[in-house]
Amino acid sequence: MTVTDRGTFPLTMGVEEEFILLDSDTGALAPVASQLPADLEGHAGIKPEAMRYQLETVTGVCASLEQVAREVAQRREIAAEAAERLGCHLVASGVAPGCLPGLAPLTDHPRYRELARRFPRLVATTGTCGCHVHIGIPSREMGLQVIGRLRPWLATLLAISANSPIADHRDTSWASWRYRRWSRWPSATAPRAWPSVEDYDAEVRALIRSGKILDERSVYFYARLSPRYPTVEVRVMDTCLSADDTVLVAALVRAMVATAMEDVRAGTPVTPLPDHPSRLLCAPPRGMDRVG
Repeated sequence: MTVTDRGTFPLTMGVEEEFILLDSDTGALAPVASQLPADLEGHAGIKPEAMRYQLETVTGVCASLEQVAREVAQRREIAAEAAERLGCHLVASGVAPGCLPGLAPLTDHPRYRELARRFPRLVATTGTCGCHVHIGIPSREMGLQVIGRLRPWLATLLAISANSPIADHRDTSWASWRYRRWSRWPSATAPRAWPSVEDYDAEVRALIRSGKILDERSVYFYARLSPRYPTVEVRVMDTCLSADDTVLVAALVRAMVATAMEDVRAGTPVTPLPDHPSRLLCAPPRGMDRVG
């Protein structure tokens, strides 16, 4: 496939962050997201997630890192204040530090109920929190070639963002326990270098037909073509501890996408990698002293 996009395309950005809600007094999971005031839910890009002990913040379409920094910080502040009014803390961590309560706190939404019906054991541990960075692309064809070129850098992005060492009240010895939990999903794999958009779409349809995923939104490739927006969406990162870390990750993803687009236009071939995408990444332990 040859991509003929020429000229400058503005690399717009958007960032989604997921957070844990913990009771201010006990530190236990606080399944209160559904109690968000009606005037706040959906306002300023704040909404409940799959589990009622989670909140998600979403920036608008940002034209600069300055705008990303401003909106990420603003959303975090508004969400933290909302959590405080509900008697809990907004916690930036890839997983809850304590034990999970199973499916009881599932958000009452038709899609989440169907996911729980099909994948009860997976959904019971689905309350992980990631940072998803969207970068605007001129076409799906360009986006497909970009995600194939991002694959060698995904482990680095995970290492930089890793922020979930504590789970089940213990030190897991992994910097990203979220990655360990999330990678149990059948589609949570690194992207391949698909020959064409048609091949990419055919693989997604095959995953749906096989029952391995519910729908296009359930494609959890570490980098994917967004099923809802004209973007490349990089999903491998944990929710970062600080807003500054999130901005750094967004800047790196934008730079990687820009470099990949330059390589596409220059005809630079994709770096060949092993055929086992699910094994490409290994969550880096703290200190990066173990690789496997």
